[in-house]
Amino acid sequence: MPALKQTYEAFCQAYVANPNATAAAQSAGYLLDHAHQQGYRLMRRPAIAERIAELRSQQAERECLAPEALLSKLDAAFRAALKNDQPAAAARIVEAQAKIAAMSMKMGAHHGAPALDALRKALSGMAKQLGLPEPQLDAL
Repeated sequence: MPALKQTYEAFCQAYVANPNATAAAQSAGYLLDHAHQQGYRLMRRPAIAERIAELRSQQAERECLAPEALLSKLDAAFRAALKNDQPAAAARIVEAQAKIAAMSMKMGAHHGAPALDALRKALSGMAKQLGLPEPQLDAL
């Protein structure tokens, strides 16, 4: 897709952040008196609709793979496993959370041996609480 004009790109970026065509038009620099009309007009342009779809797809991919999103999904699964009296599943989920957390720490600014040691200790404590064997944390 060819590059959009700067104001169109600004409109698309603003619309993805806040799906309100009038607000996005204002954010892109259109005058307040004409923002509603301009927002409506821009949303009808195929190139704008394509760019918004592309930006939303990129945003969804980033958010879906973000460590915070993955940990949140696993937290819900962990709670369900405990509720359904499935300690083995809960333990596997905790191990997956630990691996994601460790990878996140290695990629981010919060890495280091003390943080990983604290994570290992916390996981061992969880395993004991669940009555499970010591988790295999060699990957951490």
